[in-house]
Amino acid sequence: MTPPDAFALFAFYHLGLDPETWQYRFRNLHAVARRWNVTSDDVTRWLAAHRLDADTCVRVDFNLAGAHGAAMGLELDGAPAEARRAFAEATWAQFTAARDRGLLAEAKSHVDWDDPLGKKPATGARD
Repeated sequence: MTPPDAFALFAFYHLGLDPETWQYRFRNLHAVARRWNVTSDDVTRWLAAHRLDADTCVRVDFNLAGAHGAAMGLELDGAPAEARRAFAEATWAQFTAARDRGLLAEAKSHVDWDDPLGKKPATGARD
């Protein structure tokens, strides 16, 4: 089996979007391995080779969790496949630009754990 290119791997694993149908599903390492008929060790090597592994991604100043949530939202909203593909391409460009600017010295969380969905209205004061 030919390994996927970096964009296809990013879209499938990190965004949950199948690069053939653009359908969203939650994907994990084993889902990627099944999709390309390889072992999870192969997928781990691919992720590292494309600098898409967890150790790299947590040090990129980019909200990957938010992007994943947005991809899920497109599915829930019934967005057409073309819109999901365009989202994946734009997200890939933003992620790679952030990664190419350099990795952070330490992992960064882009999630406000007091408001993980970003729904709390801004008040200007701490609760």
